[in-house]
Amino acid sequence: RAEEILKYMASIGLYAPNTKIERIHQYSYIMHKPESHTGRAPGDPGRISEFKNSVREIARKYSA
Repeated sequence: RAEEILKYMASIGLYAPNTKIERIHQYSYIMHKPESHTGRAPGDPGRISEFKNSVREIARKYSA
């Protein structure tokens, strides 16, 4: 939803940061919903690991 809100803000002339939006799933999705394209179960250790790695990578990109 954050991406939609930022695009809407920019479209109506409001200030929206001009940064690349990094997309990741919500942690609750990973823990409670099966992954549709692979069939991996909620809470699958591989999914959790991928989530944590994506958060680390985003933090690495944008840390000072």
